[in-house]
Amino acid sequence: MSRDIIAQLKDLKNHPSAGWVNDVEQELASTRLLTAIGHHDGRVIEGAGIAYMKWNSFSFVTRPVGVSLVIFALLFGGWFTTVKAAVGSIPGDTLYGVKLMTEQAQLMIASSDNRAVLHTQFAQRRMVEIQTLQTMDDGRTEKYMQETMHALEAEVIKAGDALSQMKLDGQGDVLTVASVLDEKISTIQAELGVVNGQDVAVSEAQLTTNKVSNSAVDALMDVHEVQVSDQSEAALSRSFKNEYTDLRERQTFDLGRVQTIGQVIAENELLGIVTTDDLKRLEFAVNQATDDVAGAMNLFVAGGYRNAFDILRSSDTTLLDIEAQLVVIENNIMTAMDAIQQDQIADEVVEVEEVVDDQNIEVNQIINLPDQQITQ
Repeated sequence: MSRDIIAQLKDLKNHPSAGWVNDVEQELASTRLLTAIGHHDGRVIEGAGIAYMKWNSFSFVTRPVGVSLVIFALLFGGWFTTVKAAVGSIPGDTLYGVKLMTEQAQLMIASSDNRAVLHTQFAQRRMVEIQTLQTMDDGRTEKYMQETMHALEAEVIKAGDALSQMKLDGQGDVLTVASVLDEKISTIQAELGVVNGQDVAVSEAQLTTNKVSNSAVDALMDVHEVQVSDQSEAALSRSFKNEYTDLRERQTFDLGRVQTIGQVIAENELLGIVTTDDLKRLEFAVNQATDDVAGAMNLFVAGGYRNAFDILRSSDTTLLDIEAQLVVIENNIMTAMDAIQQDQIADEVVEVEEVVDDQNIEVNQIINLPDQQITQ
């Protein structure tokens, strides 16, 4: 009996129902995959998408455990439909647990290269869930937002750990995986920066993503220093360009936040939240944080990669601290504005009550008038 099963597994290995695809279908799958994961030419090194596509094309079926899982899924045909329906679920949905179990199954059968990339993909899913939760009005935002943010952070940490393990073992395409991780985590960082109602959990997630992104860049530099290649050169250039551009964009955005805060405080006469001098100091700090970025560009061009990235990281740390201060100020403004609004509502209620009371008095006076006076 066991021999028959083994024979069937071997036969199934290259069968289309178990995931085998020919070269033409594989190329089409690659194109669809790169489009779905937001691949942009010039940002991820050549080969990174292909390495990731290998997992997505069910290459795991060449391993017995992979085939067994496929057979299990085929035996319970409804599982495919359930998994598909669970893909778009968010915390609080009935099928969300199925979504998480499917992710764990994917990790179990993934190679070390793909495992690191998968964790960043799952982190991106958590980011989408966070964005969706922000639009919910059924109480789930408050209930699940923080734990989903922590789940995102955990996936990013696991991605970094998987990359570190690859470097330690000396196995796998570290250059490709590090480039993909850096790209995907950069996307997550940008989306974290515009999460509404930023709090401690968001700040922690930003620090974590920065740390793992830096470790991915360090891995790129390590590979480049051991063996210089066009691929490693291109990967470092793309990473530097992305970080440089991000810092410049954040500088502009943060300066805009400072100006907006000043306008809101002046228009609403909000006293005691922040002074004009404090805002000027913040504006100066934002500009000062990015003053050295131009020098980093010159260092990078000259081949001083580590020093160049160190300058960008120092600027990034400073901006994160300034942005944390801006979040506190913005939250205080929102609290003050809510208090003002509540006072206005209370005043309006009092005015309405006074009008009603006056009308009641007039009605009572009319009711209590003698009949002769009412007739007249």
